[in-house]
Amino acid sequence: MENSVNQEEMAMLELARSGDTEALEYFFSKYQSVIYWKSTQYFLQGAERDDLIQEAMIGLFKAIRDYDESKEASFRSFAEMCINRQLLSAVKRASRQKNIPLNNSVSLDTPMAEDDVDWTLLDVISEKAAETPEDFLIK
Repeated sequence: MENSVNQEEMAMLELARSGDTEALEYFFSKYQSVIYWKSTQYFLQGAERDDLIQEAMIGLFKAIRDYDESKEASFRSFAEMCINRQLLSAVKRASRQKNIPLNNSVSLDTPMAEDDVDWTLLDVISEKAAETPEDFLIK
C-alpha cells in the first residue's frame, strides 16, 4: 500500500513540476495543516499571520521544485524542512536592522485622526516650510 501511495505522490509531483495547477493545488491542500501549524510557531514584526502562511507556501513550492527522489528522505520530511527554512529565513529578514525604517514608517496618506478622514499627514506638511537639498546646501 505504501508503494502505491508513494507512486501516486511521485506522479503528482512530476505534474506539479511541469506546471499543472491541479497537481499544485493537490499538494497545497494535502499539506495545508502542516503549513498552518508551522506558521503559528513564528512571529514576524510588522506582518500578519497570512504573511507567514504565504512564506510557508513558498517553502512548500520550493520543496516541490527541489525534491530528489533518489535521496532517502520522504517528500513529507523534505517539505517540512523546506517550510521551516523558509519561515526562519523570513523571520531573519524581518529582524535585520536595515528594515527598521520600513517597519516603522507611516504613510503620508494616513488620516491625522481616526474620525477625521479629510486631513492627511501630507496635507499638514507645508511645501513652503520644507527645505530642499539645494536650499540646505546654500545655507
